[in-house]
Amino acid sequence: MATDYADWGGLDALQQFLTSLNLAVQSDQATAAAIGSAVGTAVGDLNLAVQADQATAAQIASAISGLGLATASLQATATQIADELAAVGIPLLGNPAAIYSNTNNLNVPAAAAGQVIAPDAGGSVVSMGNYLSYDLFTDPACNAASTAPFLTFDLWWYLDSGGNFLSYAERWTVPTGTANEPYTLGTGPVRGAYLKVSVSNEDATYAQTIGKFKLYGNSRPAPEPVSDWQTVFNAATIPGFTHAAAGDTRDGLVGYWTGTLAASGTVKLIAGLKFGQLFLGVIASGTSPALLVQPQAYIHGNGLLDTGQSATYNANPGSLYVNNPRSPAVLALTNTNASNSVTYTIALVAVKTG
Repeated sequence: MATDYADWGGLDALQQFLTSLNLAVQSDQATAAAIGSAVGTAVGDLNLAVQADQATAAQIASAISGLGLATASLQATATQIADELAAVGIPLLGNPAAIYSNTNNLNVPAAAAGQVIAPDAGGSVVSMGNYLSYDLFTDPACNAASTAPFLTFDLWWYLDSGGNFLSYAERWTVPTGTANEPYTLGTGPVRGAYLKVSVSNEDATYAQTIGKFKLYGNSRPAPEPVSDWQTVFNAATIPGFTHAAAGDTRDGLVGYWTGTLAASGTVKLIAGLKFGQLFLGVIASGTSPALLVQPQAYIHGNGLLDTGQSATYNANPGSLYVNNPRSPAVLALTNTNASNSVTYTIALVAVKTG
């Protein structure tokens, strides 16, 4: 259908209307340059460009750089990023690094107190500032006649390389066997920029030997806010103690024993190393069973001490909770029936596993 311009006042009126909108028609079209100039003026406050007046890539990059942003050609290198992260103290993820790995068959004399274990870098204090956690392994051995088959390890955390300003200290007492078994595993958070490790022999009569002591720094966070060490028993012989069966000190089960005590008999059971609260379950059976169970802990310099949580178990199963320090859990059993033997089944389970 044809447009009737007469209704609008004719072609002249239409052209005047379009002209008022700064648009061009037919014979009076604006040139591309004029349009570009008009648009450029209208949007100049927005710093936009059109056609022949476009900003160059270099100008755009310069403008973006001025805002602190990066373009493809101005991105930081991997080395620069790593340097920046290191400068602000954020450790990079990487493989574990050996801090102590050269200790082999280290002799710890009888009654030795605070013997320093040398790190791979030499000296006594080593930097740990690039790590979030540590892992360790040790397999000490004792004399078959030992009456105190335990070593105590101290981890001293410092703020300075000279070891003058202590930030944290942790102490662990581990059991020792006659053939570098059992072995002890440990993990925990880094508590200071520098570390020193020392060891003490709880046996005042016989020297002990550390087959291996290995400690590695890790860039991954520790699984718990406190350290967690555990002892693994295999075919170990621990003088004076009956240890938990092989494999019974993992997955939260700290120790499991079954046995029979003669009338008035005694025995000391030693469990895996586990810090924190333990659940103790006891079953005693026999003729008038009366089994006294005394939880104990080996305390550095003081020997085995009762924890004050002893109880006598008769025909009915019983249980209690044991608060265990950073040393192996020990249970002293006494058959208080002077006429009959008693058969027992005992389990120690960690309340919180790590």
